[in-house]
Amino acid sequence: MNLNEWNAVYDRISRDLGFSKELDFKSSRILSSILGSSSGLAITEKFRGKNAYVVGNAPDLKNYLEKRTGEVSIVADSAIDTYLELVGMPDIIVTDLDGDIPAMLKCNESGTLCLIHAHGDNIGLIEEWSRKFTGPRIGTTQNQPLDNIFNFFGFTDGDRAAFFANYLNSREIRLVGFDFKNPSYKSGGNRERKLKKLTWAKFLLDLLSKERGTELIEGGVILL
Repeated sequence: MNLNEWNAVYDRISRDLGFSKELDFKSSRILSSILGSSSGLAITEKFRGKNAYVVGNAPDLKNYLEKRTGEVSIVADSAIDTYLELVGMPDIIVTDLDGDIPAMLKCNESGTLCLIHAHGDNIGLIEEWSRKFTGPRIGTTQNQPLDNIFNFFGFTDGDRAAFFANYLNSREIRLVGFDFKNPSYKSGGNRERKLKKLTWAKFLLDLLSKERGTELIEGGVILL
């Protein structure tokens, strides 16, 4: 996928879910000003070319989660508590700051790279929390990239983590905790909107699997 192809999909997603691309861009600008030169790609070099273990937050995650050596672990923020409990510190967390922030800050202080994502609905969280990630950090956006804010593609934390693994030239991407029909729900969350987001996540992972010459076969463990 290139940026033009992404922008075509991004237009469709924004119309379907009714969010403001202008607010997405505003959030990116705010994150850019907070992270400054600390957000850069040099730190990604040590993760390049390895197999990636990408963790989502399906209800049955515990049945499939395992400690894997020699692979880069990339965890969506909603799965961080389960991952910490059963495995330990991940290499990378992908977050739009709606997960367990104290747990993510602790990981970040210990060296976990955090990809902090800006969008129009989390401007307040960006302003409150992003500066407190003082360890390795990279700002991301689903809008136009800036000098220090990067668009690796992807929409939800989970599929964005898979696209980041693809950016890292991961030889194999192993997805666990991805259930597009029976997801975990947060208290007070909008079930219909959540399912719509996961429909787009699956669509994007389908595109990614075809780009990688594989097929997205749903199950407990998905290989890309």
